[in-house]
Amino acid sequence: MRNCYKGEYDRVISLGMDCRPKVIMDITGLSGKRTALDVVATQQIDNLIYVLNNRFTDWFLESNLYTQPNSDKQYKRVRDIHTNYISVHDFSPESESISSEYPTFKRRLDKHADTLLKDIRNNDRVLFILNLEMSPHERDTTDDLDTLTRQLPTLRQLLDQMCGNTNSHLFIATYHEPLQSLHLSRTHIAIKQASWKTFMCGEELQTWQKWLDGVWLTQEDHSS
Repeated sequence: MRNCYKGEYDRVISLGMDCRPKVIMDITGLSGKRTALDVVATQQIDNLIYVLNNRFTDWFLESNLYTQPNSDKQYKRVRDIHTNYISVHDFSPESESISSEYPTFKRRLDKHADTLLKDIRNNDRVLFILNLEMSPHERDTTDDLDTLTRQLPTLRQLLDQMCGNTNSHLFIATYHEPLQSLHLSRTHIAIKQASWKTFMCGEELQTWQKWLDGVWLTQEDHSS
């Protein structure tokens, strides 16, 4: 499906599974209002399907939050043990507890989730961007090829259901080359390189820019 995703869209939306799609959308001018999946992360596609299917109704509830021991002075890593999503950028590393920050965080997150759902529902032509596997050395915590082959069609069908039409396109970046033989309607699968070492710099950034060259918005929206 060579470059079938390139063209004009009402909205470009990040599906995660980390912040790479949001970073490249900001750089290329394709970003609009922040949505729920821009800067939180997960390692399994089942988690993405779950939160979309449930319309974010039960994610990041305070009773399910756990501050990971690998938090440091730069990032407080807070995991939702129910949906297995992690927030890295929303809580202050200096704070001893997340309780004082949680109400503001949850209001903001719910607002971003509402924005995502409205944008999916109200825009006729949407491009979804999905980054699979944060790095090739994390294969012990990311989905294997069989899981992705089985679940990507489920995600594709769910997005059509949420959009209420079959006008959306899905762009997927992955290390799994065999996925390119997976035939999904309105879906383009691009291959990342294990040689990329620095986050969204150099060759990785240039490749993402090339992938999105030829994608533009009907009406650019840079509001927050």
